[in-house]
Amino acid sequence: MRKWIVPIVTTIIAVIISIAAYDSLPSQMAVNYGESDTFMDKRIAVSLMPVLILVLSGMTLFLIRMEKDENKRKRAELIVSAINSIATIVLLAAHGFMVAYNLDYPLNFAIFVTLTVGSTFVLIGNLVPRLPQGTYEWPKIEHNSRRQLMRFSGKLMVAFGLIFMILALIPGSYIFPVFFALLGAFIIITAGKSIHVVQSK
Repeated sequence: MRKWIVPIVTTIIAVIISIAAYDSLPSQMAVNYGESDTFMDKRIAVSLMPVLILVLSGMTLFLIRMEKDENKRKRAELIVSAINSIATIVLLAAHGFMVAYNLDYPLNFAIFVTLTVGSTFVLIGNLVPRLPQGTYEWPKIEHNSRRQLMRFSGKLMVAFGLIFMILALIPGSYIFPVFFALLGAFIIITAGKSIHVVQSK
């Protein structure tokens, strides 16, 4: 039951935000935060994130229970529950941003993204090395090689997360081009390291 505390609390907070702001929100809410040409009915917009938090949490926690090895399952539950809690808080932050943006608060979407993604990378990067290899995980990697890979991935996530947060300090027009270039570099490095470890096993 403890693993549901954060998802339930974040859902309640999201619902409270939606109810408190509902009457002041436009009937069609902007959902792309730029020169906006994409809108969503506010009844859907204010309900989407609370529902998404519960659905994603339920799916994540259900998948953990498919692990056959009880010891691995218990270890995975602790780490994955923590990662799920981080994800639900990020979704809550996104919900709060959407509501505030549509209430005409002067918010910068690029800065929000870099700070949110950066802090998420830092937090999850510290948890990744502790994830056990699941029974259904593919491809199977020798224990020491996988441990080195997960440590590398964790450190890389923390490093890129800190860089992402620093991007909030540069001029706004440069944030997204640099952010996506760095994100691409992160994906390439991670994929390259993973392929190298698998091929050398």
